[in-house]
Amino acid sequence: MAANFYFRGMIRPYLQGRNALDVTHQSPGFLECYLGSKRTRIRLRDFRLKVRQSAERALDGQDAEQFAGIFSQPAKAKIRLTQGKVQIDLHDGVPEQAAPMLWLGVVKDGESIPLTSVHWEVFRAVGKSRTGFAMLMPDE
Repeated sequence: MAANFYFRGMIRPYLQGRNALDVTHQSPGFLECYLGSKRTRIRLRDFRLKVRQSAERALDGQDAEQFAGIFSQPAKAKIRLTQGKVQIDLHDGVPEQAAPMLWLGVVKDGESIPLTSVHWEVFRAVGKSRTGFAMLMPDE
């Protein structure tokens, strides 16, 4: 894994895993969460209004099953890996035909992730039996 990484551009986000995001802050401007938990040091800030609204409803116990679909809408992303910390910022963007997929998730021990071509990936322990991951995969 590279010590530093930087990407800026349109992506197609995809979220996998129950309770994949640990919300740490909500404000009118953005939603802040960690992938799995703060322990992963993979921090996500989502500035997209529909995602923030959907997250608020899900945290209130309403329409939680709708969140992943809303989260998976195309976004303008900035991804940085420095000093072992990953920062991912998502903003509203204009959908493009070809854009890499940003696959974010948490898997339990024994669950597998299909082998695929990746531009960048990071895996971090969430606890004893779960792993958080972020992968940027080329457009198909």
